[in-house]
Amino acid sequence: MVGVFAASSLLAIGHRFESNSYYSFTSKELIESTIDGLRGGQSDNVLKELEALNKQYAPTYENRAQYQELVNEYAKRLKDQRSNELD
Repeated sequence: MVGVFAASSLLAIGHRFESNSYYSFTSKELIESTIDGLRGGQSDNVLKELEALNKQYAPTYENRAQYQELVNEYAKRLKDQRSNELD
C-alpha cells in the first residue's frame, strides 16, 4: 500500500513539474518578446498582437489551451514585424 502511495505521489510531482516548466518557459518567451517589441518601438504592434493573443487564448482546466503554440505564434509575428521594419 505504501508503495502505491509513493508511486502515485511521484507521478503527481512529475506531472506538476512538467506543467510548471511548460508554462514557465512559455511565459518567459511571452515576456521577452513583449519587452523586445516595446524596446524596438513597436508599441502599437505589441498591443495589437497581445489583443489577438488574448482573443485566441481560452484557458481551461481540461488541457493547456494551446498556450505554447499561441505564444510562439505571437513571438514570431512580432519578430517578423521587426525584421520587416528593418528592411
